[in-house]
Amino acid sequence: MQADIDGEKETVAWAWQRPSGGRSFGFTGGHFHENWKQERYYRMLTQAVLWAAKVEPKGDQLVPIELTEKDFEVPNLPKKPQPEK
Repeated sequence: MQADIDGEKETVAWAWQRPSGGRSFGFTGGHFHENWKQERYYRMLTQAVLWAAKVEPKGDQLVPIELTEKDFEVPNLPKKPQPEK
């Protein structure tokens, strides 16, 4: 899969089925938290992982994606203790 990045087409995802039957999927687009809120984005990654694991869908069935804003809340993590000087 390619995306337009700064006016250039860049490969951002790829899949490969090896002659021995193994499957691989690569993706470079996990950097931005906001992207995961897009149903199409989340589904593509979910379907790709299932494909690589050889979990086949039933017919044309897609993985159901049910996300809420709460799913994307980042918890307040405790601060790391600073070393004493």
